[in-house]
Amino acid sequence: MILGHDELVKALGVTKEIQFSSMPDPNEDTKAFKQWCKSHVGAASIDIPIGNTLYTQTTVMTLPGSQSMFSGVENREHIDPHVDNAQTHLTQLTIDNPVLGPGHSVTVVSEGIITLGKVWAQLLPRLTALRWGIQVAPGLIEPFYEGPLYMTLTNTGFKGIHLKSGTAYAQLAFSPIENAKETGKKMITPYPKNL
Repeated sequence: MILGHDELVKALGVTKEIQFSSMPDPNEDTKAFKQWCKSHVGAASIDIPIGNTLYTQTTVMTLPGSQSMFSGVENREHIDPHVDNAQTHLTQLTIDNPVLGPGHSVTVVSEGIITLGKVWAQLLPRLTALRWGIQVAPGLIEPFYEGPLYMTLTNTGFKGIHLKSGTAYAQLAFSPIENAKETGKKMITPYPKNL
């Protein structure tokens, strides 16, 4: 069973089975929480805006006008275009011009952290993103997961696509699991060591 709009709002505000760090606390600011739900919760899914951090094959970048959520990552917000000029040219991704070139992919991090209870989620592309030519690699998020979401975006079109922090290219659909048990696994490291 996929959770519908009313069940999602209840899971966000009452049972707390689904939590986002970017979401206002419903107990402290009901009006802001309702506004957040209005802009993020659909008929059967929740939109997931991207944050400000992009991973390419060679570097980590931060989108303009924001700071990386990964403090202490060796000041990688500033990349040297001469380090790998061919790769930078191919993906067309730079700090000042985050454009995803045709046929290329990038991994982005969600805006904020998600915390799940006894529900699992499926990461799916939004129809709007598909219309723009952006394909989002689907994924499964296990019950009790806590951490950022990593999404791989691929430009399947013929033109470069400007990526903007706060834009929702993906959505999550949720299903409850009655017999879910916490395995003891907690938040994964937000910065993969092999990058």
